[in-house]
Amino acid sequence: MKNQIQLKSVISHVTAALLPVAVLKHSFFINDVSPDLQLTSNEKEVAAAIKKLLLDEVLQTNDACIRISASLTNKQLQLTVHKKGPFALPFAEL
Repeated sequence: MKNQIQLKSVISHVTAALLPVAVLKHSFFINDVSPDLQLTSNEKEVAAAIKKLLLDEVLQTNDACIRISASLTNKQLQLTVHKKGPFALPFAEL
């Protein structure tokens, strides 16, 4: 069923669920989606699509910042995922 959903909230829930995987890969998420961006869609379908996209990204990377942003133009959603890294600090013996 289609409902009005806040995309930032959906992405926050998905990234929270994927956080253990990201931590294992020494990576993290930044949700840059505007809190004002709303969609009329099936929330479960949107969440499943975002989860697949972000899981694929986090599994293919190490030591990275994964930044998610989105825009809505003419009823078309553009979801952008940027990866920057590596962010791991070199191990230094004391």
